[in-house]
Amino acid sequence: MEEYITINEYMRRFKIGYKNVLNLIETKQVEYQVTESGRYRIKVGANTVSMEMYQKALERAIKAETKLKMLKDILLDAEIKGDEGV
Repeated sequence: MEEYITINEYMRRFKIGYKNVLNLIETKQVEYQVTESGRYRIKVGANTVSMEMYQKALERAIKAETKLKMLKDILLDAEIKGDEGV
């Protein structure tokens, strides 16, 4: 379920500080609306994850891609050396 919550509620749920929330808004890392009174409401729900979870997933993906590239390089190098011996 999607909903729009206040900055204070976002800070409480995701355990981050006010400046960090404003940075997320400024860099468009979160969806938000501005109310008529000029207050922010941040979208949370269906496809929303905390930055911490996102960063961890990104780190795992980078490590996996790096290992995959290394394995490909090793296999290609072995294949080249095998062709030279024929």
